[in-house]
Amino acid sequence: MHALKLRTKIMYPVLLTLLPALIIGGWILYLDRFEQEPAGLLLRAFGWGCISTIPAFIFERAFVGFFNTETIIGTAGLCFGVIAVAEEGSKYFFLRRFLKTNPHFDTPFDGVVYSVMVGLGFATLENMLYVFGGDSVYNVAIARAFTAVPAHAIFAILMGIHVGLSRFDMRYNAFVGLILAIFFHGAYDFFLMQETYQGLQIIAFLVLIWGARLSWRLIKITRQNV
Repeated sequence: MHALKLRTKIMYPVLLTLLPALIIGGWILYLDRFEQEPAGLLLRAFGWGCISTIPAFIFERAFVGFFNTETIIGTAGLCFGVIAVAEEGSKYFFLRRFLKTNPHFDTPFDGVVYSVMVGLGFATLENMLYVFGGDSVYNVAIARAFTAVPAHAIFAILMGIHVGLSRFDMRYNAFVGLILAIFFHGAYDFFLMQETYQGLQIIAFLVLIWGARLSWRLIKITRQNV
């Protein structure tokens, strides 16, 4: 009986936390099925994504107190200037460091693959902390499965596309990918977190839809360069 309760309390929420990452990661790997990356490198990229949460968390903790989130300007400053910069900047740093010595980074779409693995590593660990850091374990796990994890994947795709294309085409700049990721991340968080106008929270999901559509358009461009 105790084992069953323990499994229900820990195992099932863990599976709910991992499932979105497995689905999104599987979809990206399916798109890359004709030139698959080594499983060990994919896991390593995922691991670096988990590690990237550490500097992001430190940065956020250092600057979160400078913003008054009771005002719309303070919330915007926190979302765009702290949270989005810290999290996307950290993922960008580890992605570039990882790809710099990766001999298998030989097509533009590889930038997307490895960026998504880093992003999913970040999102999964962050998800675990949120899920097991509160009381409503299942509610949080299900809600974030449909919001936060796909959001991090979208940000990662926007970043990885430009990182990948910049490696093989001088017309593209990897830094643009970082800026796009910061913009969409900041906008998503801002509309979700601001409490001045409750109706604006729905725009957070419209931001995700916009980012997903843009990501898919850019993915098609990137795959043409494979």
